[in-house]
Amino acid sequence: MAEAIDVGRVGPSGAIDGSSTERLTLAPKNVAVPPPTVSKPPGGPPALSVDGLCKTFLPSPPLLRLLLKSAIKEPVVALDQVSFELDRGQTCVIVGPNGAGKSTLFRILTGLTTATSGTARVLGRDVDEGRLVRSTIGYMPAEDRNLMLRHTCAQNLEFRGKLQNIPRGELAGRVEMALDQVGILSSRDSAATSLSTGMKARLQLAAALLHQPQVLILDEPTSTVDPIGAHEILCLIEGLSAQHGMSIVLSSHRLEEIDALEDNVVFLDHGRMIHNGNLAELRKIWEAPRYRIEFAAGVDVLSLGRRLDAEPFFEVDIVGDVLEVATAEPIGTVLAYLGYSTSAVTSFERVAMPLRLLFHKLVSGEIEGLQ
Repeated sequence: MAEAIDVGRVGPSGAIDGSSTERLTLAPKNVAVPPPTVSKPPGGPPALSVDGLCKTFLPSPPLLRLLLKSAIKEPVVALDQVSFELDRGQTCVIVGPNGAGKSTLFRILTGLTTATSGTARVLGRDVDEGRLVRSTIGYMPAEDRNLMLRHTCAQNLEFRGKLQNIPRGELAGRVEMALDQVGILSSRDSAATSLSTGMKARLQLAAALLHQPQVLILDEPTSTVDPIGAHEILCLIEGLSAQHGMSIVLSSHRLEEIDALEDNVVFLDHGRMIHNGNLAELRKIWEAPRYRIEFAAGVDVLSLGRRLDAEPFFEVDIVGDVLEVATAEPIGTVLAYLGYSTSAVTSFERVAMPLRLLFHKLVSGEIEGLQ
């Protein structure tokens, strides 16, 4: 990865200081969740408030760039005027292609890097306040490089607890509870290197929960886990928010997870926020009625789809031997254009636009003005 110089925060003068058709319902099953830590005070500040956040990286000096073989030759804007809020007890999913700025946003929220301009507050405190803010945040990075692989699960958490100044008399109980919450208490004395990828993800989540934070920030928590394990982890995450009022921010590339968490979605692309809100509202703004049509064997679906797609009022997506046709025209018009193939239709139903297609339209700029 190319090296870059952190520009730091820009002061007031401008100078650099140098510093699917049905929504999936996820109901936790046989997954333990932590007890409530802090109740939601009425009228209190939001769990997370981001206002005009910008981050720019400058290239390294020429000599250093030569030594590091850096490919960065011009300033890189990682975040550009990102603003959104997350209320207490809510879950927000940060979505975007690689390089959209998701990890940079998380690094700023957790105090691992500073913004160039703009503000970010956690429970009313500026993220620059450091230790006070970090004590309220649980962070799970995308990689497992923060695990000591030769140490046991319990030893990993004990070490993390000492760094977090958890009182010695409470630490053993906290470790047991955190491991139990994520379902790996039986592996407390197993070395982290012997764990499966899914269990390593659970251990990282246990580490994020150890100090009983009020806000969880999870960078692609299920990216390395199989679908079943990912579903279980997501159930646990949903339970933390729904049952105990914990505020959760996570990033994900899994479309089924994004669909399940559609109530609060922030979509980033090249550092810009191009959507903030409910996916259902986004579908209403853009989505034309969409019909899924299946045919009996023998119909040349490909040729039929091409013929429909040539018409300006049809948008056609061919999935195997199935046609998906998006149009504002009446159903009768769709059937009329099918011609002789109408008699071979075996199924005709209205469906939602695939999430992959919706996101493609966002990134390609077909959907505009959706801040």
